[in-house]
Amino acid sequence: MYFICQIDEPIIPQIEYTVKPIILIIDLRDMYNECIMYLNIENLLKKKGKSKYWLVQELGSNYTVINNMIDNQTTGIRFDTMEKLCKLLECTPNDLFIIEE
Repeated sequence: MYFICQIDEPIIPQIEYTVKPIILIIDLRDMYNECIMYLNIENLLKKKGKSKYWLVQELGSNYTVINNMIDNQTTGIRFDTMEKLCKLLECTPNDLFIIEE
């Protein structure tokens, strides 16, 4: 959910703005933590008896990216990454995601 507002006055009066009015877009998902779809990577790793380190090595990624995916701190996932995850974790996209209602 996004909230869009127009600001006619500068937010910080001491700074001279070159573009007026300012359009401010606020992502309310972060504010209210309203994410309803989660990656199920941690449970799938446990079922396979594998570690985050193993996944980092197999995906050719870095620990921060994988940790963010596991902690659901990411806002998107590429199709090729999803395909690699499914192959490595021997699952389907349906297994990869949890949807809360």
